[in-house]
Amino acid sequence: MNFYIPDPRLNADADMLLYLVEQFLAARGRAFTRRRIRALIWDDGEQDELILVGADWHDCQTGDMPVVLILEDAADPALIYVFSMDQIAFDEMPRMVRLDPLWRIVDFDDAGGNERRPRRVRV
Repeated sequence: MNFYIPDPRLNADADMLLYLVEQFLAARGRAFTRRRIRALIWDDGEQDELILVGADWHDCQTGDMPVVLILEDAADPALIYVFSMDQIAFDEMPRMVRLDPLWRIVDFDDAGGNERRPRRVRV
């Protein structure tokens, strides 16, 4: 699966980071799928929100932090984990997004790094 982590120090050890995140979530009774998500797009026709790996996402408590990983929960595919740099650094729970029909997912492509066409998420 072709995906990247937007920090060169972390990208060199992407598998190790995924292992650490896997252990972190397992200790809390959670697991994620092998799906690697590049972006979440919410659009209700009037306003939209983009959560993109490598881009800043505003958190009211900590300000803007770059998104490092977006992962799908193994038990509940409508639950998405969004890890920012501060959550990785301080072993904090990621922000969780519950998908509704207005969310679309953009995956990393298996062959070549191109985005797949976004699709509507059915929950």
